[in-house]
Amino acid sequence: MYKKFWLAVLIIMHSFAACAQIKQTNMNNRFDIETYNKNKQAGEYTFEHDGVKVRQTDFDGGYAETTSKPGTYIDHYREYYKNGVLKEEGDLFNKGTFRLGTWHFYNEQGGAQKSVNYDEPYTFTLDKVMEFLKRNNLSLADRWTSINRKSDTIGDRWIITHEDGHVGGADIQLKHVNLDAVTGKVITIKTSTHHDN
Repeated sequence: MYKKFWLAVLIIMHSFAACAQIKQTNMNNRFDIETYNKNKQAGEYTFEHDGVKVRQTDFDGGYAETTSKPGTYIDHYREYYKNGVLKEEGDLFNKGTFRLGTWHFYNEQGGAQKSVNYDEPYTFTLDKVMEFLKRNNLSLADRWTSINRKSDTIGDRWIITHEDGHVGGADIQLKHVNLDAVTGKVITIKTSTHHDN
């Protein structure tokens, strides 16, 4: 009888050890395709969950879900394969068009592929850019104010766009301030005209 007991204990311990060696997956992070299809209208399903606005959409390659907390400029974005398995996730800055922080990417079976830290070259952080806005009496609440990031031959930089007056009629002047991603120093200031419909 003791032999059966110890054999059972040994089998259970071996099972736990084998499970610990299996690469972790995100299989519990599946898109609820059935609920989405029941509730979508014109390729979109929007609802609120625990005070957070959730927007789900579909596209040729799969599904996307964006969650927005009221009073913030950061959305959490998840993209799913056609089979409902999570493909990628991370934060988006919604008063601009850039990925924020570390993003995680998965294969079609849900296994982790890679993680990318999109903040890495930007040692002059988003918080410091927000301080720059405040010092210059700019607010993200204003319609034309936005923050973006760019990496090209000029280098890594922040781009702050804001309204800088009316040119005439429905035309407004926008100012684009480029800040160095490391030092936060102003690199260039450019203006453009936008026709406000």
